[in-house]
Amino acid sequence: MLDRFLKFCRQNNLFNLNDSVLLSVSGGPDSVFMAYLFKEIEKDYNLRLGIAYINHKMRDVKKEIDYVKDLSKNLTFDFHLDEINLKENGSLEELLRVQRLEKLKEIAKKNRFKKIALAHTKDDQAETILMRFLKGTALRGLSGIKPVNEEIFIHPVLCFSREEILNFLKERNIPFLQDPTNYDFSFLRNKLRNIIIPFIQKEINPSLKENFIQMSKSLLEDENYLKEKAKEAYFEILREDTPFPHFDRFGFLNFPKAIQKRIIISILKRFNFRWESSHIDLIIDFIENKPNKEAKFLNKYLTFVSTYDNIYICPYQLPEPIFLKKSKKLKLFGWRSSIIFSKNPKDGNFCIEEKFVEKVKLSTLAYDKDFKKKLKDLKIPYPLRNYLPIFSLENKIIWIPGFFMENIQAKNKLYMRWKYEFS
Repeated sequence: MLDRFLKFCRQNNLFNLNDSVLLSVSGGPDSVFMAYLFKEIEKDYNLRLGIAYINHKMRDVKKEIDYVKDLSKNLTFDFHLDEINLKENGSLEELLRVQRLEKLKEIAKKNRFKKIALAHTKDDQAETILMRFLKGTALRGLSGIKPVNEEIFIHPVLCFSREEILNFLKERNIPFLQDPTNYDFSFLRNKLRNIIIPFIQKEINPSLKENFIQMSKSLLEDENYLKEKAKEAYFEILREDTPFPHFDRFGFLNFPKAIQKRIIISILKRFNFRWESSHIDLIIDFIENKPNKEAKFLNKYLTFVSTYDNIYICPYQLPEPIFLKKSKKLKLFGWRSSIIFSKNPKDGNFCIEEKFVEKVKLSTLAYDKDFKKKLKDLKIPYPLRNYLPIFSLENKIIWIPGFFMENIQAKNKLYMRWKYEFS
């Protein structure tokens, strides 16, 4: 078992020598099995290991917390405890999953763990693929649980079945707990695990789980190839220069639909937005059929603005007009941007007389109707006007990053650069 564990981890590059790994442990057989395997290799790989328990607050879990805390003590791993407070509406199963992963990432970041280990097994893989198939997933969904996800989550026991794990624990007389919610049939996964999959294995295909595993491996190879091609396309068309991230509309539309979808997914991930397949289709339809429009798809925090040639990813909140202050860097949270000041022309793309800087007002069209005619004369697309940062001096536009720059003669020059902040 240990050799297979190490082989799987090496093949998928799950961790390295001197690594730090936070183990997500519930007290159930799968996570307890994972914890004991990591204990076996702790010294050989010089690993720093910790255990985290996330309380879903759905029932009384004092017994589970005490068990996991004792397990951590016996294995000499640090113990970390956190809890979920659900405030959103939606699928309970999905919300719990998402928030559990967020809590684990918070613990890992706070305690400097580079990896987070989740105890998903072959059985979980089969259940996940079938569940996604029933919900109508794309290729990336049918490829199942990946050995590594988001570069931080690893699945080191994905090569073991639940039966193998139970036998291992029984042979070594290692105690574990059973989660009573595993038989709560309000969760789709539990229906699949306890009713649907056993029925299919008995009546139709005894090799169902193994077939799912082989299928997921094959589809993952296809998905990885498409992701690599989409990554190349993403960096080919995306521009992160002024004023906001944007990409060439026709360049985007020239890619096959499979690549288009993955480009949009990469953009949404970069902005840390939760999305569904329906959002991707809506965004692509918008790009294809609605030039010179603006649209919000997920919520108020993300706006796509289409011009005839480009698609801009615009900020969610337009700040009140402000007057600049001389400093090395001025952060503008409403635009998710910064203005960098320097006396070196290589560090900036707009120069002004230094003594006038604090008289420069930064605003948008929304706050000054006198700018409308100027923006029209500059042929700035209408949907984009309300989002652009407009720098003015004595009510005269002097700079719109990416669109307009007044030629200012200055003796004591101060250079300014508009930098978009991804966060």
